[in-house]
Amino acid sequence: MPNIKSDTQMSESEYDRLKAALGSGRNVGALAATIAKAGATELLAQATGLQVFSSIADLRMYRIYCLLKQGINLDDAEALVAVLFKVPPVTARRMVQAALARYDVDLQADVDKALATVLDAAEWDGDAGKWQVKMGSGFVRDRLNSIVATEALLVPDRSTKGGVWKFADETYTAIRAVLKLELKAHA
Repeated sequence: MPNIKSDTQMSESEYDRLKAALGSGRNVGALAATIAKAGATELLAQATGLQVFSSIADLRMYRIYCLLKQGINLDDAEALVAVLFKVPPVTARRMVQAALARYDVDLQADVDKALATVLDAAEWDGDAGKWQVKMGSGFVRDRLNSIVATEALLVPDRSTKGGVWKFADETYTAIRAVLKLELKAHA
């Protein structure tokens, strides 16, 4: 398969928009390269007839799909979509959810990878006898809830700390097994 390369210059205003989208401390150049690759994927899919869109909403969903496939993580996706499409964050979240639903099979591995990262960062709370899992992404929570419902597991408790959930050991272990992750010992 041929490797197609193209060079383009990023304007200062484009750089500033991306920097504003994800906050300081981010590598805007790397993000711009990822967006460019996603755009090239989208363009080739349209040019070759692989994707034919009947509406702008379909095009936007595919664009979000391309961004996610190129490595934009789920936590950054909402902020980036809000800036790229000039929509409020709540609308951006719905748009990303719609893309995840439409391209569920193709993106499932990416969502599972994000969930695995969250589970790997979990800490054992010996006093409560539960795993503390910090989940910032609603998409990860949705996937987690899907696994809990499908496997008929104990529902995790939401703690009073923002974004932290408490998992019974059995639930935590079962979810790791579903994702084919190694068992994690209590620390």
